[in-house]
Amino acid sequence: TALTTDMHGLKNVKAYTFEKWVYIPAVSGVALNEIKIQIYDYDGGWTNSDSGNPTAFDTWQKLSVTRVIRPTATGIGIRIRIEGSATLNEYFYVDDISLKNVFLDDEEITDEDTGVANVNETPIDDGFVILNNYAGTTVTGALTIERDEDYDNFQLIDDSAWTIKKTDWNGDADDLPIVDFGASVYQLKGSAAYYWFFKNMYFKNSTNWTVYFISYSALGFTGCLFFQANNVGCLYPYAGLVAVTNCVFTGIGIGNQYGIIMNGPGPTIANNVAVYGMGYAALRITDALLDNVNLGIELPNGNVELWLFGGVVRGNVKLGGKNGYTYYYVRATASSLENFQIIKGHKQFYINGEMLKKDVTIGSGDPYKRSGGADSVIEISCDWNAVGVPIPDKWKYLIFEHEFEMDTTLRNYRYYTQCRSMLIVSASELFLECEYVDQYVNTTTYHTIKIKSDEIVSQRTGVGDWTQYIEVTGIQPAIASKVRIKCYLSKYDADGRIFIDPKVELS
Repeated sequence: TALTTDMHGLKNVKAYTFEKWVYIPAVSGVALNEIKIQIYDYDGGWTNSDSGNPTAFDTWQKLSVTRVIRPTATGIGIRIRIEGSATLNEYFYVDDISLKNVFLDDEEITDEDTGVANVNETPIDDGFVILNNYAGTTVTGALTIERDEDYDNFQLIDDSAWTIKKTDWNGDADDLPIVDFGASVYQLKGSAAYYWFFKNMYFKNSTNWTVYFISYSALGFTGCLFFQANNVGCLYPYAGLVAVTNCVFTGIGIGNQYGIIMNGPGPTIANNVAVYGMGYAALRITDALLDNVNLGIELPNGNVELWLFGGVVRGNVKLGGKNGYTYYYVRATASSLENFQIIKGHKQFYINGEMLKKDVTIGSGDPYKRSGGADSVIEISCDWNAVGVPIPDKWKYLIFEHEFEMDTTLRNYRYYTQCRSMLIVSASELFLECEYVDQYVNTTTYHTIKIKSDEIVSQRTGVGDWTQYIEVTGIQPAIASKVRIKCYLSKYDADGRIFIDPKVELS
């Protein structure tokens, strides 16, 4: 509500332009002549300036109005005005709303040296610097551009002989406090520890797990180094929350060396961490959140980079060395690695295998890019015979989920696939499930239905064979609404691969 005594920080005798973009749908939208924008000010009474009306439906149009605030106005307001003839449930969209000052003729602007000039008029004084550090000559005319008087002084400063008096400015960082167990059975051990945090320390060389906590609420390590030259691990938080930030774990590649090992539920939170040179595994963890973590990049780890007892892993993880793979013992849930190995690389591990984002090109690679298809496809392996998980026909795994805002037109939704060195023998192994509103009375009384695809995908004839597909047909929403499509997989194959082009084809 505009108050007669509230200027909202705006100034008298200033020009302001109020702009917005508006979109009016032809169906259920307000009439074109029912909407406009206004700037209005109060000086004994309200007076306003109006924009024009939009001129077309189903397109974005910009409305604009400029008003000079009256010299003795005491209140000001802006608004989007909808005429009273608009009715209930008519609507419109707005975007990019702005209010900005417009310079007027004779309006003064001031530089950093208090020189003053008028817009479109002769300068009030002769010294107006419009650019600091201006090294050119003074230019005179309707507006004087004055040379920066400090420019020459700045050029006289000679820094070529300057020296840094601290002689070890580029030396090594300060030594960390060292906890060295001297290759003996001693260790840092905690039991019933509550919220212990270690910062900028160096733990090394125990023969019985260097740092071991059996019962605790939370552990934190920041800026710490761990080194192990013996046949055990560096950090053994048995079960519980452990947060590791800016830490490095190093081994010498022998025996059962681990970076971090857990035997119970986590979670483990690791940020800016490197683990390398371990004889057996870099990380053996559960319920983890990883960000900017190198496993076996600087030096290879012996057998396993990442050993998961289930849980979720996300973000900026690089697996390297001589292995470069992830090993699962028990897969309680799926795990996802975003920015896997490379920026925008994505990999997900599920109960029976892996899913990887794979870039494709026309005429090269495996597979070829489909003509008119997506630039990246989903590559799926289903060759993990995991311990303690149900056989494939007892479960289904969600590969992707797409949602579409659709009208009531009848459509078919098709996704093209390839099977390399394998085939889909049943429509229940790889299928689409489509959910949509098939009966509608009102927003609280309606019915949704789910239908499945029934295609059986044959083995491809070559890397460019995109003739196979899965499809749901005859999808006709009863009202404009969401169509939700999910792709499921329930399959085991020892050496095959499935490729899915995620670009839907509508017909």
